[in-house]
Amino acid sequence: MNLFSKTLYIIIFVIIIILSGIYLIGQKEVVAAKVTVELTGDAPFTASRFNASERDVLIGDVSLDKLYLKKLAAPKGNDMYLPGISVGLFRNKMMISEWTSVPIHDKGMYELIVGLGQPVNEGDVISIAVYVNDDKGNVVIGKRKDVVWG
Repeated sequence: MNLFSKTLYIIIFVIIIILSGIYLIGQKEVVAAKVTVELTGDAPFTASRFNASERDVLIGDVSLDKLYLKKLAAPKGNDMYLPGISVGLFRNKMMISEWTSVPIHDKGMYELIVGLGQPVNEGDVISIAVYVNDDKGNVVIGKRKDVVWG
């Protein structure tokens, strides 16, 4: 076996080890959150379109469920969609997720999958911050809801 063949085998072996490691890391499950937001108003979503009482009920029910995802599939935040719904998760007034956003088109239920940047324990109180933004990025309305993780 010449030097070139030995070097080639070593390079192929190292590549196989690296790819195996990436695959195994990607198979690890992590905890994420599924936030469901009910939007009760019709488009267009602009602050001037809704009076104060309509804005107060524009965001209906907000819920949070625990979700298990493969590590490589866990979201790490995204760009803000306009008009859209943005969600961030907090514990003890400290952000534990990246902001996650989805576009909105009309009233209805919207699901956002939120990756967690820190571990969360059973019984922790998580504050969900939800904002509806218009097509210029202005906040139409915001809502906070505290839930117990578990």
